[in-house]
Amino acid sequence: LGLGLLGGVGFLVWTLFLKPAPSLALADFEPSSTSYIEDNDVRVSWVVLNADQLQELQLITQGPNDFKDVKRFSLTQLRDGVCQLKVQDLLCGNYLTSARAPGDYVFELKAMSPQGVLSETLNVTIAPKPDPDVTRFEPERSDYRSGEPVLLNWQIRNAAQLSTLRVIAKDTEGKTTPLREVYTSAQGIPDDLAAQCTLSESTLSCSSVPVAVPKAGQYTFELQGTSTNGGAIAPPPTSTVSIAPRPLSISATLNGQPPGNITVKIDEPLTLTWQVDGGEGDVKVRISPYGSVARSGSNPYPALNAPGLLNITLVATDDANQEEQLGFVVTVIAPPPPSPVPSPSASASPSASLSTDGGAAPQPTAPSAAPVAPSGSGSMW
Repeated sequence: LGLGLLGGVGFLVWTLFLKPAPSLALADFEPSSTSYIEDNDVRVSWVVLNADQLQELQLITQGPNDFKDVKRFSLTQLRDGVCQLKVQDLLCGNYLTSARAPGDYVFELKAMSPQGVLSETLNVTIAPKPDPDVTRFEPERSDYRSGEPVLLNWQIRNAAQLSTLRVIAKDTEGKTTPLREVYTSAQGIPDDLAAQCTLSESTLSCSSVPVAVPKAGQYTFELQGTSTNGGAIAPPPTSTVSIAPRPLSISATLNGQPPGNITVKIDEPLTLTWQVDGGEGDVKVRISPYGSVARSGSNPYPALNAPGLLNITLVATDDANQEEQLGFVVTVIAPPPPSPVPSPSASASPSASLSTDGGAAPQPTAPSAAPVAPSGSGSMW
């Protein structure tokens, strides 16, 4: 009994005074997620076992571009805010770190105690925000007329990362023409496209956006832009769109008459009036045989002084190699000769005259003498 009592007292003394204190330990140092995207909250958790041995805890964050951040905690700070004390252990969960930018990070947890320094590390990668992704880009039709706006539709995911966006046209020779800016991160959707475009849940959708092409031809259209991280946005171009030239049309009159055969008299004035509409680019108008003229006008031309035929032709051409023409065939005639003046009819013979009573008409009596001329004057004959 004495030996047993002595052994029990010895064990109690060893337990209370001689048994080494449980060692400090770190456990379950891990991130709150397996993947992160730029600007996501990166949180970490850990457990400090036998925390009463802890003198100081450090959380060291090292990242891209020589980024380094050191957080220091005393046992009191951990118990009062960051962690929960459970018996002798500190449970620390979802601590928000300073990691934000994309890149590779190393988190080191260091615990200082009288026994020394403990350290645990973990690696975390933060992916950059996804670049804008053009999921649809197409024209509403494949055929248009010059002067008519081409209507385009598109849809872009991850539009929150969109910095700039514009539409360009490319012709069959590879020449590109910027058409319009359709988005900037600073201004968002332009006011004049508010009815065509919507931005919801980071998706930009635009329908029937009008763009003006400078001239007729075969074109493809492209969206070109940049993302907020400086990446280029260049989805495949649209299918080919045909822009037909505006047709040429000519109207004209000569002396108020439509084209065709016209008859005029010698020395009759000629007035030609014309109008050329449509066409592509530089439209040239020529009137043969008179020369080049403007697209519209009304000019007098010299009268013709001899009978014959005159052809007047109007020809209009444009930069799309379109040509339209119309003409007049002018017949010049001489005026008819003047009608002859009828000569006076001969006097009836006196002998043929009859009296009203059936007998012979009385004969005039010859004057008895010639009239006498006034004194001092010559004879009338």
